[in-house]
Amino acid sequence: MEAREAELKALQARARVGAATPAEVLAAAERVSQARLALYRANLDLALALEDLARAAGLTLDALRGLLRPLETKGGTSGAPPGSRGP
Repeated sequence: MEAREAELKALQARARVGAATPAEVLAAAERVSQARLALYRANLDLALALEDLARAAGLTLDALRGLLRPLETKGGTSGAPPGSRGP
């Protein structure tokens, strides 16, 4: 998302001095919109997956978030279940 927005700003600056065409700027703006939509979809998918996981675990969504919060602050896990030993 940030890379697409930076690309758009750069093209807008280039367009102001005649080094980029309006079509290039519009194409960059479309890429920003596509990136934004992909981000919204990913957040929706995450929210739905968290709800499904909470339901499967028999927890409320808040309780699940409480369990996941320590993992988020540590940057995630190695993929191994908690308490397991790596190779």
